[in-house]
Amino acid sequence: MLIPLLLHVAPFIKNAVATGCLLVLVSLLWSIGKTLMRGQTTLQRLHQIPCYRCIFFTGDYRLKCTVHPHKALSEEAIGCLDYESAVRLSSTYRRSCTNGTAKRKAVL
Repeated sequence: MLIPLLLHVAPFIKNAVATGCLLVLVSLLWSIGKTLMRGQTTLQRLHQIPCYRCIFFTGDYRLKCTVHPHKALSEEAIGCLDYESAVRLSSTYRRSCTNGTAKRKAVL
């Protein structure tokens, strides 16, 4: 009596198992996609931290920033009011040094 019932229910069980496996696979792929999107958002946010381009950034792990050492290289530093571009300052400094050297040579 049990065997005919199992033979009759077996195709439905196979379909249920296949559907369950498909749902698990779709759920896994959705979770991976969501994690990748969240990681991309986090990376975009972290790339907005300007510390490594700042004139006050030391690069030393003991004192990362001379103005705000507790905020350096964290998300709190994104809107830092004391940020000064090291690239802009160094190019301005190079121009002033070059002009000063040229004037001194002309005077000598």
